[in-house]
Amino acid sequence: METTFMALHTEISEAVRKHAIERLERLGRIERRPTHAEVRFDEERGRMKAEIRLVVMGGATFHAEGG
Repeated sequence: METTFMALHTEISEAVRKHAIERLERLGRIERRPTHAEVRFDEERGRMKAEIRLVVMGGATFHAEGG
């Protein structure tokens, strides 16, 4: 699975990248056909926010965010 990281108003440490990849691999156990993942981190008014967009074979897209 190809994974793209983006950071807005913040920087992503290597430890955070590694943790995100481990979590995405766990999602691969549930959804067997992931092709691409986009992980976006943003800091807004002192609050961190993470957003993940997972694209699977066939074109379906799953979206999750938290902060």
